[in-house]
Amino acid sequence: MRPASATHVALGSMSDVPDHLYRDPMVINRSAEATTPYAALLRPLDDVPAPPENLAEALGDGSAPPPPQKGMTWKREPWARRLSVVPDVDDLLASLPGQVDRATVLESVRKSEAADRTDLAFVATMIWGYGSSGYGPYRTARVLTGGSDAVDPTVLERLRSAARTARTQGALSGFYAMRNLPGRVSYLGPAFFTKWLYFTTATAGPDSDDAAPVLDMRVRDWIATNAGVQLRLDKTWAYHQYLQLLDAWAVRPAGTLSRATVERVIFSLS
Repeated sequence: MRPASATHVALGSMSDVPDHLYRDPMVINRSAEATTPYAALLRPLDDVPAPPENLAEALGDGSAPPPPQKGMTWKREPWARRLSVVPDVDDLLASLPGQVDRATVLESVRKSEAADRTDLAFVATMIWGYGSSGYGPYRTARVLTGGSDAVDPTVLERLRSAARTARTQGALSGFYAMRNLPGRVSYLGPAFFTKWLYFTTATAGPDSDDAAPVLDMRVRDWIATNAGVQLRLDKTWAYHQYLQLLDAWAVRPAGTLSRATVERVIFSLS
């Protein structure tokens, strides 16, 4: 097991990752995450605490991924009513089960992206993100339309651009792109745009090594309570610290898990 003392963290090295969504091969260079034009803004953690005991137990020894996260329940009718401005949304909603897990949504996002339907891919992502929350359909429609009566094509291009950035330059670059102009999308904050980045970068499945991990209030609050690390949702430097935590905690006695695996286990524990 990992020692109880703090552990220094280094960013991962470059690795080649297959791209199941797009025809061109993808290369993720994690070392580039700290050498971008915004590198001067980062505040790396000098030391990272050992994983909390309950997290270490849930992660296991690293020889195999932990059990999948449970699915999210959702109600089809509010989504159909609020998202009627999205062409073919009824077909998308009909294709999803009443309880959606990461694997199900990831497959839906892949199909929509392959058909150049960023709008449908985003809706599927938000269904998982909001679950049974009653305000999810309204907020999703507001993001896609910018508050107008039709889907805004500039919003779709920003979503596509951020996904491309995260796939080719890494999770941190994707976060920065979505948090700042010109890539920022109105009404879409980090808690939910990291969900978009996750589903558009997890090219090898829910536990994909290249997946940009979700950072929302649920995960942030769990880390603050159990690890004593205070993270902000709205700062690139804080997301960088979050990646450092995940990279350190992913190292297990019998193997190294992905960032996404650690994140989903934290999500389940919260």
